[in-house]
Amino acid sequence: MSYVLDVVKPLALTIVKGQGNQLFDQAGKTYLDTFSGIAVNALGHQHPAILEALNAQANQHLHLSNFFRTQAQEQLAQSLTEASGMAKAFFTNSGTEATEAAIKLARKYGRTHQSNKTRIVSVEGAFHGRSTGAMALSGHDDTHASFTPLMEDTVRVKRDDIAALEAVMNDEVCAIVLELIYGSSGIYVLGDDFLRAVMRLAKKHQALIIVDEVQTGIMRTGSMFYFQQTPIEPDVVLAAKAIGGGLPLGAMLVKEPYIHILSPGDHGSTFGGNPLACALGQAVMNTIMEPSFLHTLCENMSYLHAQITALAYRHPKIIKDVRGVGYMLGVELYEDAIPFRDAALTHGVLLNVTSQTVIRLLPSLIFTRDEIDALTQSLDTLFLKT
Repeated sequence: MSYVLDVVKPLALTIVKGQGNQLFDQAGKTYLDTFSGIAVNALGHQHPAILEALNAQANQHLHLSNFFRTQAQEQLAQSLTEASGMAKAFFTNSGTEATEAAIKLARKYGRTHQSNKTRIVSVEGAFHGRSTGAMALSGHDDTHASFTPLMEDTVRVKRDDIAALEAVMNDEVCAIVLELIYGSSGIYVLGDDFLRAVMRLAKKHQALIIVDEVQTGIMRTGSMFYFQQTPIEPDVVLAAKAIGGGLPLGAMLVKEPYIHILSPGDHGSTFGGNPLACALGQAVMNTIMEPSFLHTLCENMSYLHAQITALAYRHPKIIKDVRGVGYMLGVELYEDAIPFRDAALTHGVLLNVTSQTVIRLLPSLIFTRDEIDALTQSLDTLFLKT
């Protein structure tokens, strides 16, 4: 019997150790990890840079609260703002909390223009967190019914539907929130034409553009943030997952004109910007910004995409589509993907399934060509048995 509340359905194995891109269960069996903690463990497990930062910060202090400035927090804030083109960072404990901070900033910003400029527009199918505020922006109605009423004055439009976006945009909209690549509902990528329409309408109606990079950020798509590969120019960027190096950490990154919207007392967090998490996050940033690391990463990302595409050509009756960018790929099947996930366990490969039919690949940034070959060979074997 487990004493953990049953709100998730974990795989039927207990992990006792991780090393690189390998996980080990209680029986000593080894598994190839394509989850990377759902895009959290950017450098895999027990990376030397993470262990060094962990020990160094643990010998200084673990927690002080935001009544004090810390070197670890200031360094990571500088790294994230410089990498994103934003001006200031507010640290949280998670992506959900970063979303909530952005909601408050957007609503207060709107009221600097007019009292009823409080509406927030988002896109169906996106996921921005599990708080009632974040849920109101997320397009997953099947999980909403038991928790209504959610936050009011929000509206969602269909993905890439410019006409629908134009229909809801007016001067009462204070912000548009976007997940540029869907993380939990199929790895769909928002189109550039839609993003250009967002830019045009946001400017016309003086609405903030808030981009959720919780899963796509920190080089997961081959650039520090995915928006840097698109026409969108965000006013606020939300980050989390990989920025804590394996520990809980989120951030709201804000562009220069809006850094004074929230005043002291408007928002806060006891644990947000925890020095240990920030120190590990800085170790991640230092590592992934090395030119040699970036070169190898981009080559391996291209190799993974080529191998998965070749797999789709070999199994056209099983694989319906391959979507995504970099190390954030969705392999959509014509049938339920859960049996393939379960069968992969016997091959020592851990696969994540979302939307029932999509295998979501989120390997760490240190995933190697040999490991890509092992992954694709295992999938090939599984598909041949179907």
